[in-house]
Amino acid sequence: MLLIKEKIATNITKMAKQLGVTKGAISQTLSKLESKGVLTKSIDPYKKNEITLTFTRYGKDVFDNYSKHAKVLYKKHERYLKKFTKDEKEVIQRYLIGVESVFDDIG
Repeated sequence: MLLIKEKIATNITKMAKQLGVTKGAISQTLSKLESKGVLTKSIDPYKKNEITLTFTRYGKDVFDNYSKHAKVLYKKHERYLKKFTKDEKEVIQRYLIGVESVFDDIG
């Protein structure tokens, strides 16, 4: 939804690359969002790989609600992290990098 809101990508291949998922996953997700009335999509008749994605009124409300809650959670998370020392944060970071590499190895 952030890619749509910021109009970062209008090409499924580019969106998939940016998010690190398959084109099929992007296509399925966009179809689900469209069927739920969150967005409308249309294909550019001159550039078949380009699409135009637009939030419906409902989609704008959903995104605004997400944004409001995300800001609150981000602030809470920031306060929580301030409790850790620099060394503790480095251990957490090493752990998360390790976990990420395990998932990268899976696929």
